[in-house]
Amino acid sequence: MKSARLGALAKDRRGAVAVEFAVATMPLLLCFFCFLQVAFVFTAKMFVRHAAVVGARAAIVILPPNPGGKNGKSIGTTDDIRNAVRASAGTWGKKDLLAFQEEISDSDPGAENSDVTVKVTAKFKCTVPLGKTVVCPSQGGTINIVDSATLPKQGAKYK
Repeated sequence: MKSARLGALAKDRRGAVAVEFAVATMPLLLCFFCFLQVAFVFTAKMFVRHAAVVGARAAIVILPPNPGGKNGKSIGTTDDIRNAVRASAGTWGKKDLLAFQEEISDSDPGAENSDVTVKVTAKFKCTVPLGKTVVCPSQGGTINIVDSATLPKQGAKYK
């Protein structure tokens, strides 16, 4: 009697589709979440590049010599440049997804038409549940993104 029940149970195909669905769904979800996390990382890289350009644009206006300043002095400080970099992140910076660190270097301070370089280093927190374990496994789920922008100062003498 037991062998007849086991034989009938072995031939029963009910529930096979549910098992196949469960087996196929996990790799598909993993791929989807990994693609989503990679998209967020590339968006963060774009934000960091934009922040570097904004910082360089702010630096060429703020650093001396500057036509807007009195006696060739600066009309702002490096803190103003850092604030411009942080403000460029918009809501990403407010949600603590990007944490910026800026380096501002002037090839020839006080000279006209010298180059200003702003290097931005950002820590990006990976937040997608399954994607962060595959895309950002090291450093506790964060990625360091580094980018820089160099622009010439637009120094001009006005009389």
